[in-house]
Amino acid sequence: TGTGDLSFWNPIPNAGGPFPAPAFAMGTTGTTCAQNEFANTNEMLEAAAGRLLLPDRANNRVMVWNAIPVNGTQFANVVLGQSNFTTCTVGTLSASSLNNPGKPWTNGQKLAVADTNNHRVLIWNAFPTINGQAADIVLGQPNFLSNTVNNGGPSASSFSSPLAVSSDGNRFAVLDSGNNRVLIWNSFPTANNQPANIVLGQNDFTHVTANDDNQDNTNDNVAAPASGRVFKSPKAMVMTPNSLLVSDFAHERVLIFHAK
Repeated sequence: TGTGDLSFWNPIPNAGGPFPAPAFAMGTTGTTCAQNEFANTNEMLEAAAGRLLLPDRANNRVMVWNAIPVNGTQFANVVLGQSNFTTCTVGTLSASSLNNPGKPWTNGQKLAVADTNNHRVLIWNAFPTINGQAADIVLGQPNFLSNTVNNGGPSASSFSSPLAVSSDGNRFAVLDSGNNRVLIWNSFPTANNQPANIVLGQNDFTHVTANDDNQDNTNDNVAAPASGRVFKSPKAMVMTPNSLLVSDFAHERVLIFHAK
């Protein structure tokens, strides 16, 4: 732990014993909309392609550093979900608004963000460079002006509180936590409301119950161990070229799926 909301170690600790103090920290554990404050960031930051993305969840924004900070005075370069660094309310629903965003993903070119309370995922085809930049693609909703949970009913293109996104640069995955499943696209989505190709955690795209191994819409894990086919409140995920790792939070385990 550090003295702020976000702590950095350099070098990364690689030995046992007492955990060393961080090299520096950012934020002062406040809850304001200031450029150097973060609220409810949790463990969902993304560091990739030399950039740092921090979902400032309670402030309804994603903070973007164009380079990994090397000291505690480097403020974020860009904010998404808000037009500036001094506002943090849930704005009018649009292609540039966010409501309690979850884990983002980037390869330094494209960017995707799980817009959790809007039950959608926003995708930027080119990495955003200005505050409040509008997304190019929305998944989970037919357009940028709707945010209904499981819009049209549970399907290959609807979400309930998506918490995270991940990709290997080609395939794309959404952690659809409220539906106790992971949706996978065999190629990176290019159109609004594009349906997924594969579902994990359920046998089809219409079932959403936790621990429903026999797909009878009831929890099968009351008295028996959970199987390797089901989730209960999955919370985190990462996709690599050869595997997908899913944190199955309520079962206190991580499931690993290897590419076939």
